[in-house]
Amino acid sequence: MDQIDEDTYIRTLSALSDDVHRGDITQLQLSRATGVDQSQISRLLAGKGKTVSRAGMLLFAYKLDKDTSEARPDPGSSIVLMEAISEVWDGTQAGARRLAHVIRALAVFRDQEL
Repeated sequence: MDQIDEDTYIRTLSALSDDVHRGDITQLQLSRATGVDQSQISRLLAGKGKTVSRAGMLLFAYKLDKDTSEARPDPGSSIVLMEAISEVWDGTQAGARRLAHVIRALAVFRDQEL
């Protein structure tokens, strides 16, 4: 990536910050995936620091790669979803099948606002 528009850079990091706030990914997971120190990630996602930096570019590239390479996000990467499942699953295979049945039944609500 030779040159990027500063506005695109800022919007992309803001979208990544939204991902973190939604629980789609943690700062620690971002740190492990990009090699950027978690404290730098915190500052960059809060809009602090240099406008364009090496660490910011690594996060920018990570977000672009994730957005283009994943048609559907991995459900296991959602902390919120995994916590909800952990709260209601009884730990048995039969319970897993019942829970999967309920989740699939919720597909009718996918495109509706709650």
